[in-house]
Amino acid sequence: MSGALSFSSADELVSQVKAVDWAARIEGIHADPSREDLGPLTAVYSSVGSSTFRAFRVYKSRRPSDVFRSCVSRELLEGGFAEFRDIRTNAAYRTWAFYLAKKLQQAWQQELKTKLDLARALKLVNLLAKGLCTVSPIWPTLSETIARFIDVPLDKYSLRPLACVEGLGRLRKASMGSVEDATDYKKIQQTILDLCQKAGKPPIAYDFMAWDGTHPKRR
Repeated sequence: MSGALSFSSADELVSQVKAVDWAARIEGIHADPSREDLGPLTAVYSSVGSSTFRAFRVYKSRRPSDVFRSCVSRELLEGGFAEFRDIRTNAAYRTWAFYLAKKLQQAWQQELKTKLDLARALKLVNLLAKGLCTVSPIWPTLSETIARFIDVPLDKYSLRPLACVEGLGRLRKASMGSVEDATDYKKIQQTILDLCQKAGKPPIAYDFMAWDGTHPKRR
């Protein structure tokens, strides 16, 4: 199944989020026998799939996946991972994520000679953050704590279900490029947070709901 989920009302969406055992999903990703837990390195190499990288242009022999992995590995090594480990609020997470997104934008321009818009950069960062919550040393003692505060990766699978919310009908056919700017990004993330609070779950539960409902292979 490749289409995004759709709901007739926000209440229906909230009821689906309530059913998500997000902590079990994190544990399941960690326990995946197809990958070895090598710490942050595993997250760097496995958190963003090939289908996501295919949306970006290759420059000469330099691939987007190589630029992403080189950039985030360097930033995590130079203090970014320690900062991630200390995150205890969404505001702290947002500061961390926007900083790393800016570094990715710079790397894209320098190495791939093309602009990486903020929404796409943040999707890559949010996927990485979720991956970091499934590997040591974040997992198992800090994974559930930090995962509560990370933002949802925004793409058609997470954006289109929000079309049932009043004022967000424009997202019915949304894609990763539909997020206009930082203000729009924050508004959408706040909408997801509000829905999840009604469900008694953190935003990562919405992410799992939106993805698992349309993919036999979970992310």
